[in-house]
Amino acid sequence: MALLKADADTEDRGAQEDVHPGDTPSVPEISFKRRIVSGSVWTFFGFGVQQVLRFGANIILARLLFPEAFGVMAIVNVFLQGLQMFSDVGVIPSIIQNPRGDQPEFLRTAWVIGILRGALLSCVALVIAWPVSQFYNEPRLLVFLPVAALSASISGFLSSSLFLLNRRLEMGKLIALNITCQVIGTGTMIVWSLLSPSIWALVGGGLVTVLSRMLLSHVVAPRPRMRFEFHREMAGEVFHFGKWIFLSSILGFLVARVDRLVLGKYLTLADLGVYSIAATFSVAAVEAVQAVTMKVVFPVYSHYARGAPERLRRQTVVIRSGLMAVTLPPCWFLIVLGPELVGFLYDERYLNAGWMLQVLASGAVLCAVFTPIEVVLLAMGNSYRHLLMLMIRSFWLLVAMVVGGIVAGPTGLIIGFAVSPALYYPFLAGLVRRYKVWLPLLDFGALLISALAVALGFWLKGLLIPILN
Repeated sequence: MALLKADADTEDRGAQEDVHPGDTPSVPEISFKRRIVSGSVWTFFGFGVQQVLRFGANIILARLLFPEAFGVMAIVNVFLQGLQMFSDVGVIPSIIQNPRGDQPEFLRTAWVIGILRGALLSCVALVIAWPVSQFYNEPRLLVFLPVAALSASISGFLSSSLFLLNRRLEMGKLIALNITCQVIGTGTMIVWSLLSPSIWALVGGGLVTVLSRMLLSHVVAPRPRMRFEFHREMAGEVFHFGKWIFLSSILGFLVARVDRLVLGKYLTLADLGVYSIAATFSVAAVEAVQAVTMKVVFPVYSHYARGAPERLRRQTVVIRSGLMAVTLPPCWFLIVLGPELVGFLYDERYLNAGWMLQVLASGAVLCAVFTPIEVVLLAMGNSYRHLLMLMIRSFWLLVAMVVGGIVAGPTGLIIGFAVSPALYYPFLAGLVRRYKVWLPLLDFGALLISALAVALGFWLKGLLIPILN
């Protein structure tokens, strides 16, 4: 009896403890599923609030500033994101995926790596500022790029313990932190633009956002607290896992931002600013999928990959179906009503963003369907196959943009960028097939439904517009 009572007490305590899906494969399934649902709800809620803030600020700033300001910042942001990705050694994925990712020594070692990386990025930005300004024939980049790059040094001091919330699918605090910092940064941009309308409002608001996130991360993050502590063995684990992440991040940057890099050379800054307005809307659905994929799907897949790989396929069906049900309808809306939406929200300077939005939203449909498949490779610990996937995707992206540019100039470049995900899909299917998560019926079914929904939308639009006019 005593033994049975002790076993029962142990089981009760285990059921009451916090479940950390990244820490052990033996967590209670019911509690883990609750964390999946809760994490997904929090992520979608946070993303929705952040997009409302982002679009609201975009509309206000478009009236207070001028298209060239958004064009200059598009180039600055592309290079800052490029520097971040070119130096990504996989610190955050390591904290989520590594069995020792929740240990204080591991987290503090990751923190030191992040600080050194941030300082290096700021120095590199200072060095490349002059050649970048010469390439784009824009002297203002010589000042704006290195100043904006101070955000990298500030972000380096972000508490590594913050990513334990992601590992454990405890998304509430993380979402609240992100929203708070976005409100602070957005408010700074708007007030600055009212007092002194210039590009400095966008640069300064970005720095304030990063600084507030860094400071608050040390307040809301769980223990352990950060201090300088470096363990060579654990750093080796980070770099071993991250060696392919490093190359993958470079290719991921090209996949995500090559459009702005190329168009920045062939378009005026005003036209690039118009394109950035269109991209702000079109990438919202893709970013929603990416946010849930990295914050929820990746920890979930990692959990099952370590302890119950036979359940991975079933969870993939459920998760991907739910994601597509939420993210595809907004893409359909933008394809059908993109020009009308731009005309309603912006003045005549931005009208060309309408057709750009339709093209980019069509590409967003493809990304929304395919993106959640890619993270399976990282969850299985196969960062090398993830690199191969990005190499293939980058190749077809460049092919599509080159062909489009030759045929139709800048318009063809935009179309090529949008349709490129369809070209690499067969290779993605081949890479993930060994893990039994390739779901062709789900993929092609989603694309067929999207085509029918868009066709129905255009038909209804053709009927209603004459009546309304």
